[in-house]
Amino acid sequence: MTSQSRWPTASILLSVVFSWRMGLAHRYGFGDKVIQVSRGDNITGAGAYASFPKTGAWAHPKTAQLAQEHIGKCIHPELTSSENVKWLKELQAAATSAKNSADSPYVETYSRELQVPLGQYMPHHRAVVLTSGRDEEAPPNMLYPESRCFQFNYMAEPGTIKDPHGCGLFNNSFSRLQTLRTCISDSLQKSETWKEYEAVVRDILANRGTRISKRYAGMHKRISKCSKDYTCVLLDAPRRADEMMKYLSFKDWSEINKPLKAWVESKIRYTASVYDEVPRTGKFRWLKKKTVSKQLGLEKETVDHIVQNCFHVTSDSFAELPKEAKTLQRSLSCNPSAWDSLEVPSKPQAPMVNAATMWDAATMWDKSLFRPSQAIWSFPNTPPVCGRAAAMLSVWPQVHAKKGFRQRNCLMGEHQPWKTCSQPDAFNCICFEKCWRAALRRVCELTADDSCCGDAVPMTVAGQIRSWAADFQISRLHWPDSMTDAVPQTSRFHWPDSQL
Repeated sequence: MTSQSRWPTASILLSVVFSWRMGLAHRYGFGDKVIQVSRGDNITGAGAYASFPKTGAWAHPKTAQLAQEHIGKCIHPELTSSENVKWLKELQAAATSAKNSADSPYVETYSRELQVPLGQYMPHHRAVVLTSGRDEEAPPNMLYPESRCFQFNYMAEPGTIKDPHGCGLFNNSFSRLQTLRTCISDSLQKSETWKEYEAVVRDILANRGTRISKRYAGMHKRISKCSKDYTCVLLDAPRRADEMMKYLSFKDWSEINKPLKAWVESKIRYTASVYDEVPRTGKFRWLKKKTVSKQLGLEKETVDHIVQNCFHVTSDSFAELPKEAKTLQRSLSCNPSAWDSLEVPSKPQAPMVNAATMWDAATMWDKSLFRPSQAIWSFPNTPPVCGRAAAMLSVWPQVHAKKGFRQRNCLMGEHQPWKTCSQPDAFNCICFEKCWRAALRRVCELTADDSCCGDAVPMTVAGQIRSWAADFQISRLHWPDSMTDAVPQTSRFHWPDSQL
């Protein structure tokens, strides 16, 4: 940070010359990355719904496409993107209501050093927290804490119960996901294979892998080995349900060219909770490629019940599916935004995963770790509903990056330009955390009363003039460089995003 300018006379004169521009433009950004939003054509336009901004990142068609499809469908999954004309006003109203709530939870991001030799000198793992009021204790029937949005009562009349964690706006998708997770969990609890697996997981967690139980010896050997080798992860029923939903959300079901029921079944059976190497046989077996099975072996009746009764897939043709199945399919990609915290995991899991699994050393909140996770960015005036919308805007591009996971991406600098975030080549946990913050800027720009901009602070006159010198636009707001910055007395030289 730099101190305030020492040439007050020049600053005042230049401020007067360009003051007329201050009614036309605002700029929002995190740290040294900022983005102009022209109030002249901002989101107060006429028509059936409030229009998107027309400048800055919103001049890039991909931004509006991502917002309309992914934020829009999580508010109204029952509508197609072209039919959904009211979600933006509903988002603005929910953000305004949350802004006016006292002592509301807020959003933040965390980091934790890698649990490897010299991990403290390597780039730290990062996760996004969508509500600071996250639950830290696991219910008696679960291994890990449950997210607030899966504890929310979606049957209650809107406005009759408190919604500090920003769940109610997404009632149409989150309520379906809540019902689906319950259905899958109940189905798993009727499976003898799953009961055996869950008993083994509880034993491994209770003993931290130091004692082999004689009960379920075969399953115990399978799971304890892959757990120690980091080729599998330990899941409870809700987390296993999340995994099924994740694998079924990657592709649009209408584009599947296989029999749909068989395809859905294959995704349900595939899991990172087990890793079995199939023995190589025959001549020259040592030259053959290693074959791996990632199926726990759930009973056919269990899988059939999940396919038909939970996901409502009763036909091999997408066109013949009931309407509720199609609506549920549109809701699946909203699931990560319903969690209290989320992260990009390492192998063997695919992104995204819930970051609340507190016992596993591969996660963020394990209290037994020598160096626990720490907040790196905290936004105490930004409500969870804004953070969840930002997750909807940022998760899809990251998960579908063309080159997949790349460990060395996004290591330079603390901010990512929006163009890189909206069309990334690759992803990792650091890319996602930075791009979620970039998406939070976009959500801020969608709120006409700055409801999602609570952590923006006024820029000084000197900062405004420097910003104007950079791209001939005066800025009045920026975002602090970290949660400990004491601005408004200071200013920072701001350059525009390279998003176009």
